[in-house]
Amino acid sequence: MKKPVKNDHSTKGIFDAVHLDERFPITVPGWNIRGDVAPIPPHTHDCFEIGYCYEGTGVFTVENKILPFKGGDMVVVNHRELHLMVSAFGKTSRWRFCNLDPVRLLAGHVPAGEPHLEADSFCGSGFTNVFDSDRHPELCAVVRDIVTEMAEQPRGYRSLVRSLVWNLMVRLHRAFPPGSGGEGASRELSRLHLARVRPAIEHIASHYDRPVMDADLARLCRMSRPHFRRIFKEAAGLAPHEYLISFRMNVAAALLKNTDRKILDIAFSAGCPTLSNFNRHFRAVFKQTPRQFRCSRNT
Repeated sequence: MKKPVKNDHSTKGIFDAVHLDERFPITVPGWNIRGDVAPIPPHTHDCFEIGYCYEGTGVFTVENKILPFKGGDMVVVNHRELHLMVSAFGKTSRWRFCNLDPVRLLAGHVPAGEPHLEADSFCGSGFTNVFDSDRHPELCAVVRDIVTEMAEQPRGYRSLVRSLVWNLMVRLHRAFPPGSGGEGASRELSRLHLARVRPAIEHIASHYDRPVMDADLARLCRMSRPHFRRIFKEAAGLAPHEYLISFRMNVAAALLKNTDRKILDIAFSAGCPTLSNFNRHFRAVFKQTPRQFRCSRNT
């Protein structure tokens, strides 16, 4: 169903064009298996994307958001946002993704002018992208059913997929009405800066468990260190070192909630040289100790 991808390696990141069948504009999902090194740079699509995580744990970065995931969670990303996914250190994640155009998919099957089909508003700092299956079980179940129907294509699957997509879009709009994503007048400037520091974000996602120096990140982005630090903070809302710590702690949080690995082992996996260093940073990000955070997973 997909035609060969045209990649535009410009400062905007990689543009991953997706061919959608005019008669039924949603792609058939294959298995997407990811290790702890990001194999695909930050990229955007020209359509809406949904995905369901069958197992594993890790982090999505969507624009300047750092979003942990686990098995059972789902993700939605529209055509406006650069995104990248990486599994936690030593973990493998299994996903299925579908790309689709809800408006064309449901044309003629829902009332004309149905306001809940647009996906443009599902972006910005106020939109979560990754939905936790414990907090949003209905949304995650709908996405799981969509990708299962598209993968297996049993009798009558097209009618059921259309009904499920309509269900999903209404639920998303109910949870995130237009305007709730936090889009502001400075978005275009922020997006331009984010594109310029894309190599640094990609490097952090693939090397968060190792020492990462600002000077090396600046060199990757072909900027002086002071200029890089200023542009990065304007793009991500955090200084490079703070972003690295936040990324590490979100990976650690995913491991704490979804594995029984020892806290010391998780600290080392997240790139922290000592347990005290890890505890200090984790508490600064989550306002809890790692042990308290782990204990809260079943509450």
